[in-house]
Amino acid sequence: MFRHLLAACTLLFLVISLVAPSPGYPASRTSACAKYLNTNKAYKVDVTIIRGSELNQKTYSFDYNGLATYAVIFWSDNQASVIELDFFVGSLSPFGTRGYDQEGRPWEISSNTTFCY
Repeated sequence: MFRHLLAACTLLFLVISLVAPSPGYPASRTSACAKYLNTNKAYKVDVTIIRGSELNQKTYSFDYNGLATYAVIFWSDNQASVIELDFFVGSLSPFGTRGYDQEGRPWEISSNTTFCY
């Protein structure tokens, strides 16, 4: 009897862990160099790194890929660029991470703000 109960609990835990969404990492704000690749103009900015699922929750939409990571740059109160990053492993790279904004324009986001030009 105990063996069946243990097996049922183990199976239940496995099913819940596979179905439940993983929390991932929370949104974080950091200084970055954002280079607009069409003009090679670089901007030293504050950027918010956020998962698409969290961005959907905050905007009450399904406009963003829930599995992707985004860099959000607030230029002013009414203007922001939301850049879907091609590759993200938990922090920005000093060598840059490529991504594309809402209009499909290419950007490179880097943690290296010393040589941001």
